[in-house]
Amino acid sequence: MRASQGYWVWGWDSMIHTEALLLAGCSDLVKRILEFYRNSASPEFGIAHKFSPEMKVEMSMAFGAQCLYIIALYNYWAATGDNGLVAESMPFASWILAKCQESVDKKTGLVRGIALFPDFPEYLDADGNDISLFNNSIYYQGLRASQCLHEALGNAARALELAEQAGRARKSMEELLFDKQTGYWIDSVSSLD
Repeated sequence: MRASQGYWVWGWDSMIHTEALLLAGCSDLVKRILEFYRNSASPEFGIAHKFSPEMKVEMSMAFGAQCLYIIALYNYWAATGDNGLVAESMPFASWILAKCQESVDKKTGLVRGIALFPDFPEYLDADGNDISLFNNSIYYQGLRASQCLHEALGNAARALELAEQAGRARKSMEELLFDKQTGYWIDSVSSLD
């Protein structure tokens, strides 16, 4: 789906609405969305947030936010039971999680990275060492969705690993990013301190 500025963008204009599209009976469109973003991903940067007019990846989100692909894949599977597309897409979904693991903070199990890029995160002093609620909430859902998909494909050992990672991520998000005194979530903290 095309953005008004004349470039093509990923999830916020297409993958973010997969559940609604599935409820509207548009499972074939969701399948094509999943195939498109898998097939057009950069081997270095992953899923495109912005394409050039020549359909080359110009900009990508942090890998934590790219877990939206895994969530969309899970929603598609839950609506259709299409194990074939899941089996075909799991190597790519697993690659996204592996790229997330490269930026996991060892103390917390949460991913580091700039959130809401390219929406001027530098104004909030984001520098890539950020533990963002935005990225990690999507990462957590990606872990849980991947866990369910691995269970569906009979990969019990991998599903258990993902469940453990998701449990640690959730616990750390609640401890680190929820301010009990005010009752509000904190948008981002630095992994450096």
